Amino acid sequence: MKYFNRGILILSILLLLYVIVINIVYGNIAFSKILGFACILGILYGIFQIRQHDQLLAILPIWLKYILYGLFTAGLILFIIIESVIIYGAVHIDELQADKVVVLGAGLKGDQITTSLLYRLDTAIEYYQKFPETTLIVSGGQGVGETISEASAMYQYLIEHGIPKEKIIQEDQSTSTYENFKFSMQYIQANDKVMIISNDFHMSRAKLIAGRLGIDAYGYSAPSHLPTIINFYIREFFAYLKDFILIRP
Repeated sequence: MKYFNRGILILSILLLLYVIVINIVYGNIAFSKILGFACILGILYGIFQIRQHDQLLAILPIWLKYILYGLFTAGLILFIIIESVIIYGAVHIDELQADKVVVLGAGLKGDQITTSLLYRLDTAIEYYQKFPETTLIVSGGQGVGETISEASAMYQYLIEHGIPKEKIIQEDQSTSTYENFKFSMQYIQANDKVMIISNDFHMSRAKLIAGRLGIDAYGYSAPSHLPTIINFYIREFFAYLKDFILIRP
């Protein structure tokens, strides 16, 4: 138990430093504040345990210890399983001709495209150059801090980089991944093969949601912003678990 407590303390300190650095360098990063708060709790727990000579669990009844150990072990196994699914979706790319390509929005800063969204758009251009018979659906509404819809910004970027206007459909009402697909379904025929373009960490959840909505979906992953990738892979665990439970076929 002593090594476990010290491991929690060291990991929490390292993750907290990571959160501080990415927020200073790249601005406000989604989920990072929640991760930072969890790290602070981990640090407080580690310090308390060391000061108390690791006696916190020693005073508990044996049956309660087994319950806590069991919950921790189950949580760790669940984390490993879901992260494995997320990683598989990130590295597996479907190289096939799709009828429609849904390019998922990823937020703007005012009207400026963020790094994550830029990766998605460049990947969409790459895919279109391989399969020019397809149609691109750019999906994303206007959120807080955005002066135009994500779909509008994506449309303009693709036009400027040589994609014909008639090959792009704008879906500009969605505010979540679920709504991306729900609102894009009006442009998708029953037998269409649909390619999803999103950042690698997001691909497994995107395919899960699309599948639950009855879409024949495949994945063509865009890269991620490497400095923030730890934050987003941890975040994706909770998001994937939530959507797996709440979004039913």
